[in-house]
Amino acid sequence: MNVNFQYSLRWLIGVTACFALLIAVSLFVCNYFAHRVTVSNQGDSSLKGVVVLVQGNRYEIGEIMPHKSRTVIVRPKGESDVRIEYLDESKKTCTIEVDCYLEPNTWPETILIDVPKL
Repeated sequence: MNVNFQYSLRWLIGVTACFALLIAVSLFVCNYFAHRVTVSNQGDSSLKGVVVLVQGNRYEIGEIMPHKSRTVIVRPKGESDVRIEYLDESKKTCTIEVDCYLEPNTWPETILIDVPKL
């Protein structure tokens, strides 16, 4: 085998490994310093069209089955409260304002929201 080829192959493997490590660390840091909102359906019927709203962003969760939970990572763009919207059994939009406050680039928070029986 050619010496230059071996050197090029080792260099390519090393650069690829460093790039993969950089991507893994970036993904970890981006998700670690993010706020999480968990919506828990305490009712006996499913919640449809569930959306989590924070300043500047809208996170669609979709349907949450009875006695199940769904979690979404949120990134507010400024000082923000948290609201959730969902459709009740009569397809009326319901809004719950959560008594909390989030800011971007702060220590991550986990918000747990229990939606009671309808």
